[in-house]
Amino acid sequence: MSVHPKPCNAVFNHATTILALSIPFINPTSGTHYINPNKKAYVAFDIINNQIIISNDHVTWEPAGGLSILHRTNVTNSTYNILSFDTILGVVCTEPTELTLPSSNVVAIGKIYYIKDEGDNASTNNITISTTGEDVIEGITNKIINSNYGSLKIYNAGNGNWFCF
Repeated sequence: MSVHPKPCNAVFNHATTILALSIPFINPTSGTHYINPNKKAYVAFDIINNQIIISNDHVTWEPAGGLSILHRTNVTNSTYNILSFDTILGVVCTEPTELTLPSSNVVAIGKIYYIKDEGDNASTNNITISTTGEDVIEGITNKIINSNYGSLKIYNAGNGNWFCF
């Protein structure tokens, strides 16, 4: 049997979106899985802090995985400091561009950034991805996208290490 989330009363404000959903739950303490379509869960999407909180019947927990918020940023300036809630960075700048990663200790381990030359000009105007402080990307302080429509996927491995895949 498949249960599909059904949005109910949605409330929006600047930092957080709250949705009421009927979804299957796993009890966080016992691991018991149950489905009750008459119960509602309140899901808070905190865009500023990139968190998802689920609350049901006085029990509140954060999901262990499988949920993410993808935030796309249109990069039009020659420098941009990547934010913790960014996920997809579409570079359309017509001059060499430098994107600076946040420190690996301020974003979640496993955080992934997708960086793409959407302007079709990285061969002429390279996109440089730089680290902050002592962080390194596969042992060096920067990576360069230098092909038109080129891209880079990078993730935080923690302890000052970023890796590409």
